[in-house]
Amino acid sequence: MSRNYGGSMVANLFVKFGADTSEYQKKMRASVTRMLFAAESLTQAGRIMSTAITAPMIAVGVASLKTAMQFESAMTRMVSLVGMPAETIARWGPAVQHMAGIVGKSAKELAEALFFITSNGIRTDEALRVLEATAKASAVGMGETKDIAIAATSALNAYGTGALTANESVAVLIGTVREGNLEAAELPAALSKLLPVAAAMGIEFHEAGAGIAAMSRSGTSARLAAFGLRAIMMGILAPTKSAAAAMESVELSSAKLKETLAGPTGLRDALFQIKDATERSDVTLKDILPNQRAFTAALQLLGKNSQDYVDISKSMAKVVGEDVNDSFKKGAHTMERTYNQAMGNLSSAAIDIGNNLAPLIDTFAKLTRKISATASAYKDLDDTQKGVIDSLAYAVAAFGPLLYVLGSLSRITARGMGLSILFGAGWAKNAAGFGMAATKTGLLGTSVTALGGALIPATAAIVGTYLASFKLSEMLDEAFGTTKALNEEFGRFGTTARTIADRWRRHGDEMERATDQSTSLARKIGELGLANELMDARMAGNTARMAELVLLIDEKANAYNRATAAVIDNTTAEDNQAAAVKAAGEELAAEEEAR
Repeated sequence: MSRNYGGSMVANLFVKFGADTSEYQKKMRASVTRMLFAAESLTQAGRIMSTAITAPMIAVGVASLKTAMQFESAMTRMVSLVGMPAETIARWGPAVQHMAGIVGKSAKELAEALFFITSNGIRTDEALRVLEATAKASAVGMGETKDIAIAATSALNAYGTGALTANESVAVLIGTVREGNLEAAELPAALSKLLPVAAAMGIEFHEAGAGIAAMSRSGTSARLAAFGLRAIMMGILAPTKSAAAAMESVELSSAKLKETLAGPTGLRDALFQIKDATERSDVTLKDILPNQRAFTAALQLLGKNSQDYVDISKSMAKVVGEDVNDSFKKGAHTMERTYNQAMGNLSSAAIDIGNNLAPLIDTFAKLTRKISATASAYKDLDDTQKGVIDSLAYAVAAFGPLLYVLGSLSRITARGMGLSILFGAGWAKNAAGFGMAATKTGLLGTSVTALGGALIPATAAIVGTYLASFKLSEMLDEAFGTTKALNEEFGRFGTTARTIADRWRRHGDEMERATDQSTSLARKIGELGLANELMDARMAGNTARMAELVLLIDEKANAYNRATAAVIDNTTAEDNQAAAVKAAGEELAAEEEAR
């Protein structure tokens, strides 16, 4: 009875131990799985958020700050360089941003154009109306906003805002480009020379534009056309004596022509008056307009293409009544206009975002000041204090990589726990199975039998482990022996190499000494001036002195030859040592291959 009880107890112990361990392993396995899943989920979520949210947000923030700073800089130039009140510029800022979305231009481009408008003397709210008109002209293809703004403000300054509106000046510019063969960028420089004279003589802006457009069709640049028209106007305003006489001979005068110039189509009418007068008499166009530029310009306008000039002049007279908004609305639904308006709205929104992020600039500025102050204070510290700070800095710098390593070790540990659970589960399963099999077959009928049955596999496992460890130890000993032998060989080779290196250094020292001796000998020969003295003795016919000097020179030459021979001997020794090094290396290689 007692025999069966002892065997059953041992068997139950194995079964119970296996069952309890199995439950523990299930829980541990579940915990490890959750740990790995949570770690992977957090990593994936962090990667996705960094790529899809954080990085774009940072990019948008940086771009917005840059856009806001550029806009602020362009607007501030009107305060610092033009002298505009800061309050006015602050009030204009939102209006310019709003305009950017309407006309399809960036707020920065509009601010730069507004700078040229205000610098040309238009500093009231009329400047915003000029800006809007010029921006719309740019939107319909006239060119850069600032170029149109410069040309428009030149006209407004020449004629006065009371005689010419922003819309009218821009409409004439559009008509000039449309009727002629030129770019809007050519007009600012051309009009700056022409319009002051035209306005003083009462010539309408559209008439000046018509003349430039007509001449540009024949290939003349806007600048040269403006110079030619200006010369015509000056020839009428202040003719030479001969020109005045020619005018009087055909019943013309400067006063009559100036009255004609003041009409709606004054410049065209005055030119055709001169043409008709010359055709009825012997007076030529050159007699009335002797200036070469004036004469050339008049020929271009009144020659074979005179009808084109008439048509252009009539068309330009109608342009004055046109509304720039009409031209702007014609392209309202094109893809380009829609895209440009979207980009204009985006630039305005970026400025708003950048303004909200502006405190970051102040924070950054404070930080840089603190860094600068810290650097200055660090410079004044002694070496001991700098060493302490450097050590702390290295520790802080290494903290991030240390955290990364710890994180990697944590993941490895979690996976190691999973492996230990796997092996533990196999062992417990075998133990429980062995106990159940022993109970069924009666092998545990006695406590002694149970003990023997339990010890047999344990003993086998211990013996197997010992044998494996012994084999591993032998392999390691063999590897260590090979490594030790190799180290010894390298040690001997290193000793040989050091010996040779020492010899090389000694030979190098000998070479330096020999070289010094040679140099010293040459210097002494030069100092003695033996060669010059020998030449003097030869010229004087002093044969005795010549013989004495020859012997002395031979003696010095022999000393130099001995020094040279010493150098050659040292070089030979070095060659021998190099051969010895090569032989030693080959011998070591052969011994290693034999092993």
